[in-house]
Amino acid sequence: MIRNLSLLWSKIVYYSNKRESDLWVFGEWYGNRCNDNCFYFADYIVNHYPNKKVVWIYAKGCDCSSLNSKITCIEMDSPEAISTLKRAGFVFVNQGLSDLTKRHLYYISGAVTVNFWHGVPWKKIGSDLVKNKIQKYYSRCIYKLFGFRYYVSLSHDFTQILHRSFCANKKNIIETGYPRNAVFYNVDKIKTCRKELHQYISDNYGYLLDEKKKIILYLPTFRDRKKDVFSFETLLDNGELNVILEKHNAIIIQKMHFVTLNQNNNQSHKTNNILNISNYNTQALMASADILITDYSSCFFDYLILNRPIIHFIYDYDYYKNDDRGLYYDKEEVCSGAIANNVSELIRAIDGYLMNPLKDAELRRKNCSRFVPFENNYSCETIFHSINNN
Repeated sequence: MIRNLSLLWSKIVYYSNKRESDLWVFGEWYGNRCNDNCFYFADYIVNHYPNKKVVWIYAKGCDCSSLNSKITCIEMDSPEAISTLKRAGFVFVNQGLSDLTKRHLYYISGAVTVNFWHGVPWKKIGSDLVKNKIQKYYSRCIYKLFGFRYYVSLSHDFTQILHRSFCANKKNIIETGYPRNAVFYNVDKIKTCRKELHQYISDNYGYLLDEKKKIILYLPTFRDRKKDVFSFETLLDNGELNVILEKHNAIIIQKMHFVTLNQNNNQSHKTNNILNISNYNTQALMASADILITDYSSCFFDYLILNRPIIHFIYDYDYYKNDDRGLYYDKEEVCSGAIANNVSELIRAIDGYLMNPLKDAELRRKNCSRFVPFENNYSCETIFHSINNN
């Protein structure tokens, strides 16, 4: 309650600050990452609108080397960062206020604020996470007071979820694609992503991938109430899996969610037919992959654009649905490929898609049309004009 009173006080105080319309400030993933929608939209702005001063807020220790050199990087909660937030005309995040500051102060009051969010939700978000009716009402009041002016939605269903869970004004929900997914519409860029990944693996792991090597990508999400998430490292000695990978000339690359990495302190390394990569652009990995394996992560909605095989490894489905975050859809509604409930089913699904990658192509097209119908290759332009003209 005291923290929210601080937010309210600061919202009132900083609302009257003079804002600079050409000062655009970005931050994402609590300041710890530069690889999501804010990253791609910031790059678009500096390349197409050089009159804008683009600033990136980062937490200490964050690697900002991938950012466009035209972007000014400022450490979170430094005097310069606070001053910048107080003057910013436009502010962009993919999570919330915590992408910009660890302080419970609303420096951005009065700015045009945009929350890209970070994926089409299968797992519940915002006030929908709260089960108690009184707490849910309180949560929605907080979002109403301190939410963002604009949100980006990839479907009418997602628009309804944003409206309910974040109390977003429907008139200010921009229905278009995600900036990060533009790479999936560029054939040359996809080829470049794969070449760069090969080079990265060679440089960092000493592993030379031939051009025909099939890449299976595993991208699990985190769990709120337990730390253990399946890792392919538990299958290093699984003879059946190794035989299948050798037979189809395939390799598994797994990138654990960064929350899980922080909990388990995992490091990037190579083991047999499995590469564990902790710090690589997720969209570039997906653009390079022949098969995606995931659980409740929204990454598979992005991957639908490519119409490549998807395996849903949901070994703890009942737990996640009933005891963890909870889900908006039953698995039969949303899953866009083989459902694996255990390791044996997972291995069979891998073998099946390596033999026939066109299997379930029609299901993927159908779910792409349903869950991400607004995806397109010009989302950055749409978003810019939507917020800049209001």
